[in-house]
Amino acid sequence: MKPQFIPVHMIRRELDDIVCNNLPAFHAITGCDTTSQFSGYGRRKAWNVYINNASLLNRFGKEDKLTSSVLSEAEKFVIQLYSPGSTETSITALRVSLFMQKNYDATSKQECSRTTSETCTSTSEHLVFCCISQPNSSLSTRIWLGR
Repeated sequence: MKPQFIPVHMIRRELDDIVCNNLPAFHAITGCDTTSQFSGYGRRKAWNVYINNASLLNRFGKEDKLTSSVLSEAEKFVIQLYSPGSTETSITALRVSLFMQKNYDATSKQECSRTTSETCTSTSEHLVFCCISQPNSSLSTRIWLGR
């Protein structure tokens, strides 16, 4: 099979700087050698969301400490992945909202919130694993950025 030539320099010219600068974060969050991808969302779907929301990953893996604000911004990226255009600010709120849209009955919203909150820790753990290997240092994203 003949090797295929891909003119990366031409692709780079078409992309905004913010998109290119945040590619390591995008790669780490959407699935790489050390992290899995989000269920039902491969690279193509994630890329379409990323193009419109690249700024949410501006600080991911670029700071010495993983702060709650960096995690919150990355969480907003994941929210856009699962519900484009959503104004929710947490995975828990999004899950409650989506559940209530599909299954609204006598179930109280408070009970629904408690249940979904317990299962949303996996998203936070995924984001932390993408960025942290030991206290105050990053894993994949920081290595790729040479930091």
